[in-house]
Amino acid sequence: MFVKDYYQILELLPGANSKQIKHNFRRLAKQYHPDKLQGGNADSNFAFSQIQEAYTVLTTPHLREAYMQQRWLLKSQGGSFTKPELMTAELLVFKSSQLNTAVQHADPFRINHHELCTKILSLIGNDDLGLIKKMANDFQTKLFVENLLTCSTALPFYNLEAIFDQLKKIASSDKDLLIAIEKNYRSRQTQYWWGRHQFWLIALVTILLCLMIYFLAA
Repeated sequence: MFVKDYYQILELLPGANSKQIKHNFRRLAKQYHPDKLQGGNADSNFAFSQIQEAYTVLTTPHLREAYMQQRWLLKSQGGSFTKPELMTAELLVFKSSQLNTAVQHADPFRINHHELCTKILSLIGNDDLGLIKKMANDFQTKLFVENLLTCSTALPFYNLEAIFDQLKKIASSDKDLLIAIEKNYRSRQTQYWWGRHQFWLIALVTILLCLMIYFLAA
């Protein structure tokens, strides 16, 4: 489970109130803001993005509620918080390969769909999307997309829309890759439709065959 310690990022104790969160956010945002640092550098820009993310989660009621549930679950399982990392295109590709390998070796009946979906989406957020498009070469982009397409085969169809929308943005300049993504999505959509309706289709065909036999016999 990937859970960041947003309180630590904002230099707060867990359970800090809204006033304390706002105060520390303003102080840290001022300290790391790219304008103050004349465009900043990779480290300061990354720190600023983490501060913004932490503030958004801790000040948005439904996001904070979900986050506190994740913190509680992480602690109950004896887990540790995920340390924010300065992402590079190479690291994103490596993480996608790691996730793909883990999914391929996992028992498909024991995969936590929500957790897998969260892990995939964590690799294709808007910041990561821009990083891949700007810094990755064609081979890295293709490998990254293919890894996540393979991972997505373990998910139910209703989890796929947000993932495929982001993958299309990453592959926007590669016509062949876009076609592969769209083909994969349509295939999953057909499987989902057939899975939901096959019982009724088979029942209908059976009824029609019975009616044909009855009228022929008559």
